[in-house]
Amino acid sequence: PSAAFLKETKSGNIVEFYLTSRRTSGAEDTIRVVAKEELLANYNYGDEISIIGSVKTRNEDGHLLIYVSAEEVNECEGNDIDIVEIDGFVCSKKELRKTPLTEQTILEMVVAVNNKFGSSYIPCILWNGLAYTFKDVVVGTEIKIKGRLQSRAYVKALSETETETRTAYELSAFDVEKVEDK
Repeated sequence: PSAAFLKETKSGNIVEFYLTSRRTSGAEDTIRVVAKEELLANYNYGDEISIIGSVKTRNEDGHLLIYVSAEEVNECEGNDIDIVEIDGFVCSKKELRKTPLTEQTILEMVVAVNNKFGSSYIPCILWNGLAYTFKDVVVGTEIKIKGRLQSRAYVKALSETETETRTAYELSAFDVEKVEDK
Protein backbone atom coordinates (compact mmCIF):
# COMPACT_ATOMS: atom_id res chain seq x y z
CA PRO A 1 0.00 0.00 0.00
CA SER A 2 1.04 3.55 -0.67
CA ALA A 3 1.49 5.51 2.54
CA ALA A 4 -0.23 8.87 2.84
CA PHE A 5 1.96 9.64 5.83
CA LEU A 6 4.29 7.89 8.20
CA LYS A 7 4.71 8.95 11.79
CA GLU A 8 6.88 7.70 14.61
CA THR A 9 5.14 6.57 17.79
CA LYS A 10 6.39 4.95 20.98
CA SER A 11 5.18 1.59 19.66
CA GLY A 12 6.73 1.96 16.19
CA ASN A 13 5.94 3.56 12.86
CA ILE A 14 2.31 4.15 11.90
CA VAL A 15 1.23 4.25 8.25
CA GLU A 16 -1.98 5.75 6.87
CA PHE A 17 -3.19 4.55 3.48
CA TYR A 18 -6.38 3.98 1.51
CA LEU A 19 -7.96 0.64 0.71
CA THR A 20 -10.46 0.22 -2.13
CA SER A 21 -13.38 -2.17 -1.84
CA ARG A 22 -15.80 -2.91 -4.70
CA ARG A 23 -19.54 -3.14 -4.02
CA THR A 24 -21.70 -5.74 -5.75
CA SER A 25 -23.09 -2.84 -7.82
CA GLY A 26 -19.59 -2.19 -9.16
CA ALA A 27 -19.15 1.09 -7.28
CA GLU A 28 -15.92 1.42 -5.33
CA ASP A 29 -15.44 2.67 -1.80
CA THR A 30 -12.13 4.09 -0.65
CA ILE A 31 -11.52 3.69 3.06
CA ARG A 32 -8.75 5.27 5.16
CA VAL A 33 -6.70 2.70 7.12
CA VAL A 34 -4.14 3.28 9.88
CA ALA A 35 -1.74 0.43 10.66
CA LYS A 36 1.59 -0.31 12.26
CA GLU A 37 4.18 -0.41 9.51
CA GLU A 38 5.20 -3.96 10.52
CA LEU A 39 1.72 -5.27 9.58
CA LEU A 40 2.41 -4.24 5.98
CA ALA A 41 5.96 -5.59 5.75
CA ASN A 42 5.00 -8.47 3.40
CA TYR A 43 2.84 -6.40 1.05
CA ASN A 44 3.42 -3.96 -1.80
CA TYR A 45 1.34 -1.23 -3.38
CA GLY A 46 -1.39 -2.88 -5.48
CA ASP A 47 -1.51 -6.15 -3.51
CA GLU A 48 -4.96 -7.39 -2.58
CA ILE A 49 -5.17 -7.46 1.21
CA SER A 50 -7.83 -7.82 3.87
CA ILE A 51 -7.94 -5.78 7.04
CA ILE A 52 -9.40 -6.76 10.39
CA GLY A 53 -9.69 -3.91 12.85
CA SER A 54 -11.85 -1.28 14.50
CA VAL A 55 -13.69 1.65 12.97
CA LYS A 56 -12.59 4.83 14.71
CA THR A 57 -12.99 8.56 14.30
CA ARG A 58 -10.94 11.63 15.10
CA ASN A 59 -11.42 15.36 14.56
CA GLU A 60 -8.91 17.04 12.30
CA ASP A 61 -9.21 20.68 11.28
CA GLY A 62 -12.89 20.70 12.19
CA HIS A 63 -13.69 17.61 10.11
CA LEU A 64 -14.62 14.16 11.36
CA LEU A 65 -12.17 11.60 9.94
CA ILE A 66 -13.35 8.01 9.84
CA TYR A 67 -10.78 5.26 9.51
CA VAL A 68 -10.10 1.62 10.22
CA SER A 69 -7.43 0.94 12.82
CA ALA A 70 -5.88 -2.28 11.50
CA GLU A 71 -5.20 -5.06 13.97
CA GLU A 72 -4.49 -7.70 11.30
CA VAL A 73 -3.49 -7.54 7.65
CA ASN A 74 -3.84 -10.69 5.56
CA GLU A 75 -3.70 -11.76 1.95
CA CYS A 76 -7.10 -11.28 0.34
CA GLU A 77 -8.99 -14.50 -0.32
CA GLY A 78 -11.69 -14.07 -2.94
CA ASN A 79 -14.30 -11.35 -3.31
CA ASP A 80 -14.29 -8.02 -1.54
CA ILE A 81 -16.08 -8.31 1.78
CA ASP A 82 -16.83 -5.13 3.65
CA ILE A 83 -18.63 -5.96 6.88
CA VAL A 84 -18.60 -3.74 9.94
CA GLU A 85 -20.34 -4.47 13.22
CA ILE A 86 -20.71 -1.85 15.91
CA ASP A 87 -22.46 -1.69 19.27
CA GLY A 88 -23.09 1.82 20.50
CA PHE A 89 -25.52 4.51 21.51
CA VAL A 90 -27.57 6.77 19.27
CA CYS A 91 -26.25 10.27 19.96
CA SER A 92 -28.07 12.12 17.16
CA LYS A 93 -30.48 11.41 14.34
CA LYS A 94 -32.25 13.30 11.60
CA GLU A 95 -35.77 13.04 10.24
CA LEU A 96 -36.64 10.57 7.50
CA ARG A 97 -35.94 11.90 4.03
CA LYS A 98 -35.82 10.78 0.41
CA THR A 99 -32.58 10.57 -1.56
CA PRO A 100 -32.55 13.08 -4.43
CA LEU A 101 -31.67 10.65 -7.24
CA THR A 102 -33.37 7.36 -6.37
CA GLU A 103 -36.14 8.57 -4.04
CA GLN A 104 -35.23 5.93 -1.44
CA THR A 105 -36.12 6.63 2.19
CA ILE A 106 -33.16 7.10 4.52
CA LEU A 107 -32.55 7.82 8.18
CA GLU A 108 -29.19 9.32 9.14
CA MET A 109 -27.87 8.94 12.67
CA VAL A 110 -24.61 9.12 14.56
CA VAL A 111 -23.74 6.24 16.88
CA ALA A 112 -21.20 6.67 19.69
CA VAL A 113 -19.03 3.58 20.13
CA ASN A 114 -17.07 3.54 23.38
CA ASN A 115 -13.56 2.10 23.58
CA LYS A 116 -10.68 2.25 26.05
CA PHE A 117 -9.45 5.53 24.52
CA GLY A 118 -12.81 7.35 24.55
CA SER A 119 -15.58 7.28 21.97
CA SER A 120 -15.80 7.18 18.21
CA TYR A 121 -18.78 8.81 16.53
CA ILE A 122 -19.84 6.79 13.50
CA PRO A 123 -22.22 8.35 10.95
CA CYS A 124 -24.75 5.68 9.92
CA ILE A 125 -27.39 5.52 7.23
CA LEU A 126 -30.44 3.24 7.39
CA TRP A 127 -32.37 2.54 4.21
CA ASN A 128 -36.07 2.08 3.45
CA GLY A 129 -37.58 -0.53 5.83
CA LEU A 130 -34.84 -0.10 8.45
CA ALA A 131 -35.28 3.66 8.25
CA TYR A 132 -39.02 3.35 8.99
CA THR A 133 -38.44 0.78 11.74
CA PHE A 134 -35.98 3.02 13.62
CA LYS A 135 -37.42 6.47 12.82
CA ASP A 136 -38.69 6.86 16.39
CA VAL A 137 -35.58 5.57 18.18
CA VAL A 138 -34.57 7.99 20.92
CA VAL A 139 -31.14 9.45 21.54
CA GLY A 140 -29.34 7.33 24.14
CA THR A 141 -30.74 4.01 22.89
CA GLU A 142 -28.15 1.24 22.59
CA ILE A 143 -28.18 -0.44 19.19
CA LYS A 144 -26.13 -2.96 17.24
CA ILE A 145 -25.55 -2.25 13.57
CA LYS A 146 -24.13 -4.47 10.87
CA GLY A 147 -23.30 -2.85 7.56
CA ARG A 148 -20.59 -1.71 5.22
CA LEU A 149 -18.28 1.26 5.47
CA GLN A 150 -18.83 3.33 2.36
CA SER A 151 -17.55 6.50 0.77
CA ARG A 152 -19.59 8.77 -1.46
CA ALA A 153 -18.96 12.05 -3.21
CA TYR A 154 -21.26 15.01 -2.67
CA VAL A 155 -21.26 18.66 -3.66
CA LYS A 156 -21.05 21.23 -0.86
CA ALA A 157 -22.28 24.76 -1.58
CA LEU A 158 -19.69 27.18 -0.22
CA SER A 159 -21.52 30.28 -1.43
CA GLU A 160 -24.14 31.18 -4.01
CA THR A 161 -21.56 30.75 -6.78
CA GLU A 162 -18.97 28.36 -5.34
CA THR A 163 -19.24 24.62 -4.74
CA GLU A 164 -16.75 21.95 -3.73
CA THR A 165 -16.88 18.19 -4.19
CA ARG A 166 -16.27 16.37 -0.91
CA THR A 167 -16.32 12.77 0.26
CA ALA A 168 -18.59 11.50 3.02
CA TYR A 169 -17.85 8.29 4.90
CA GLU A 170 -20.63 6.41 6.65
CA LEU A 171 -21.75 3.00 7.79
CA SER A 172 -24.50 1.84 5.44
CA ALA A 173 -26.61 -0.50 7.59
CA PHE A 174 -28.16 -3.75 6.43
CA ASP A 175 -29.06 -5.08 9.90
CA VAL A 176 -29.95 -3.11 13.03
CA GLU A 177 -31.24 -4.25 16.38
CA LYS A 178 -32.07 -2.48 19.58
CA VAL A 179 -30.18 -3.79 22.61
CA GLU A 180 -32.76 -4.58 25.25
CA ASP A 181 -32.18 -3.40 28.81
CA LYS A 182 -30.34 -6.00 30.82
